[in-house]
Amino acid sequence: MEKGDGMANNQFLVFTKRPSGNRGIGGRGEYELAGESNGFKSSELVGKHFYIHLYDKDYPTPVHLTNQGGKPRLRLSNPNDRKHVTHIAGLVASLLMLPSPCRSESKASHALPVLQDDAYLLDVSCRLLDVAEDVAIVEPVWLTARSGALTDDIHTKIIEVDQRVSQIKEMLEHASASLLGGVVNGQLSTFKHAIEGPGEDFYYQCRTSVDAIMDALADVDADYLNGVDSLPFLRSLLKLYVLDIEDIPSPEALPPIRTNSDLNKAVQRRQRAERWYRRKEGRGASASRFANDVMIAYHRRCVVCGLELPKTGMGRSGIEAAHILPWADFDLDVVTNGLALCRNHHWAFDSRVITLVCNDARRNTYILRPGDHYEEFEQSVSLPNEIVNELGERGSRPIDEALLPADKAFRPSPDYLERFNGLFSLAG
Repeated sequence: MEKGDGMANNQFLVFTKRPSGNRGIGGRGEYELAGESNGFKSSELVGKHFYIHLYDKDYPTPVHLTNQGGKPRLRLSNPNDRKHVTHIAGLVASLLMLPSPCRSESKASHALPVLQDDAYLLDVSCRLLDVAEDVAIVEPVWLTARSGALTDDIHTKIIEVDQRVSQIKEMLEHASASLLGGVVNGQLSTFKHAIEGPGEDFYYQCRTSVDAIMDALADVDADYLNGVDSLPFLRSLLKLYVLDIEDIPSPEALPPIRTNSDLNKAVQRRQRAERWYRRKEGRGASASRFANDVMIAYHRRCVVCGLELPKTGMGRSGIEAAHILPWADFDLDVVTNGLALCRNHHWAFDSRVITLVCNDARRNTYILRPGDHYEEFEQSVSLPNEIVNELGERGSRPIDEALLPADKAFRPSPDYLERFNGLFSLAG
C-alpha cells in the first residue's frame, strides 16, 4: 500500500450517481467517486481500475476513474458492451443478490420496500484496501439504497454488507430443492459457482441467476412479489428468518410497465400485496390479545433473565411477547406458543443463539440450552457477554420456575418447543 495503513481511519470512498443538472431530475447524470479512505482522496485515484473485495475474493470490474470537468468521473472500459459491463452499483448489487438498481431519478418508485427491480438507486460506500500501479481494491462496507429523494428517510434503506454476506452464505449453505424447488435451487447453484470461481462472465452469471430466482420464486412462495429482494423470502422458506411487513411491498408499489409481461407482473404484485395486507390487518386484534395475554401470564418479566422493563414516558416496554413457532408459518396466537422475553433474549431466541427444551410433560422443568448458532455467536464476541456467560460451565441451566406462568396451562407447550427446535434440521 502506498499510503495509509489498513484501518487507519473511518472515512470511506463513495461510488454514487449524481443527477444531471442540465437535464433535470430525470437525467441519468454521472457516476462519481467521492470521499477518501486510508489517506487517499478520490481525486488521487484517477487512472485506477477498480477491484471489489467480497466473499474473501477480489473481483475485477470494467470501471476506471477519469478526471472530467474537474471531478473524478467513473467510466466503463467498453460502455457499449451491455451484456458484461455495468457500473459499480450494478456489479455490487449482482454479487449481493439485490434487484438491479436503476440509473435515473425518474425511475425511482417512491414506494416500499425500497429494493425493487429497476426502481431504486444505490450508492456504495467502500473502504480502500490497496493501491498498486493502475489498480485500486475497495471493500464495500455499507450500501445506501433509495426509492425516493435524497432527503426522504422513509424511502431510504441502509444495507450493512457484512451482514448481507453472512445471510447469503447461510442461505446457500442450507439451500435445498425440497424447500425451494428445483428451478430456484438450480439458479442458486449457478450463483454460488459464479462467486466462488469467477470466470469471464461471472457478473453476467450472477445477474441472470438473481433475475431468474426473482422470476421463479413467485411459484414457490405465495408471499413473494416479483422483482423485490428475494433474500428474505429465500431465508424464510429455509426457516432461517421470519418475514416482516417491511419485506412486503405496499399495494401501490408497482414495477415499471413497459411491456405486456410487465403489466401482468404489476397486476400479480398488486393482488398479492393486497391479500398480504388484508391478512396482516386482520390479524391485528389477535396479535394484541396474544401480546397482552403473554405479558399477564409472565408478569411482564423476561423468562430467561427475570428483567422487568416497563414502558416509561413515550418509550416502549423492554419486554416483548415472542412466538415460539413463527406466526407467519403456524398462525398460533396462543399463550402456550409464547414467551415473555427482554429484547436481547428475544433476539437471541429468534436467532437460534439460545433455545428452550422441556422433557417434562407436567411442565415443571424447562432448560435453557445453546441454539444452533450459539457456537458461532460465542466465537464472534470478544468481550464478556451475558448471553454467553449465563449458560454456565455446564452449557445449560434450568429456567427459574418463579419466572414461568404460575398456571401451568399457560406454560410453553413442550410440543411447540420440540417442533421449533426441529424446524431447522429440515434446512440441512
